[in-house]
Amino acid sequence: MARGGTYRSHTVWSWKRFFISLSFVLAIASATLWWHSGRFPYSPEEVRFRLLMVQYVQTKAQLDQIYMQAGSSSVSEFNMNRRINRLCKSFETFLIRYPSHDQAMNVYGSFLDEIGKGEDAVQWWERAVEFSRRNPQLLNNLANYYGHNGRAEDAIKLYEEAIKIEPDEPIYHFNLGNMYYLFRKETNAIHGWNLRKTFEHSLLHFRIARDLAPENSEYAISYAETYYGVKFLSKGFEWRDAEDAWKFCLSMDPQSNYQDSIRVHLVRINSYQGNSAIALDWYGQIKSPGSRQLSWQIMKRFFPDETGSEI
Repeated sequence: MARGGTYRSHTVWSWKRFFISLSFVLAIASATLWWHSGRFPYSPEEVRFRLLMVQYVQTKAQLDQIYMQAGSSSVSEFNMNRRINRLCKSFETFLIRYPSHDQAMNVYGSFLDEIGKGEDAVQWWERAVEFSRRNPQLLNNLANYYGHNGRAEDAIKLYEEAIKIEPDEPIYHFNLGNMYYLFRKETNAIHGWNLRKTFEHSLLHFRIARDLAPENSEYAISYAETYYGVKFLSKGFEWRDAEDAWKFCLSMDPQSNYQDSIRVHLVRINSYQGNSAIALDWYGQIKSPGSRQLSWQIMKRFFPDETGSEI
């Protein structure tokens, strides 16, 4: 009986092991099929790309740490170059395996640009664009390079493409506003706009950038400052819009050290409009002696009969 009981128990356990093993094999086989058919959550290509991005982030952190701790010594330069070369080799190995991976090309180009290899970077960005024009960051990166290297028309077109894909990204609007403002001839060649129309579109994109990122002082100040150039290059723009833009800057951070310099702008804008009482009111809120003196000189030029010696 004991033997019979032991034998039956062993038989049952053998069948259990068989079914467990079979289930495991089937699970592995199914996962393999999903993996290679692209239905698995992460394909081999995606897994390798994610690992590459981990190395990319780690290397950038290491480079920053080496630079902060050791400065520009020969030892730190050797360590930095070693890590840079290792990361570059990883990117290029990956791109040999996956030669149409536009996202990897974009990131690699950005890294090369950061380390001062802009010409190498643009080659990867241009190659990536051949495979995909649906990556707005890629288009923006390439446009940045073109804009700084004599290809303004190409830059404008790429920024416009990036905005169509991702209209809520403020940096694309900010960059396009700058291009319209600085490269009026090239903008006219693309769109046929006259000077006023060009400035209207420039201001529009500056304002969109500011409104999409209302905490970004660079966008707000750039939008407000643009009115000066617009006014002197094209007649008919209202200073009231510029005044509102500077008031927005003033409201961003009441404790900022730039408050007095913004009030100087409000004195100037109201002086341009002939509002002596409002200009004087803004002048009265300025605390810095240097800013007060500058504001008084502005008002004295516009309202010589209403200003005597500085108050």
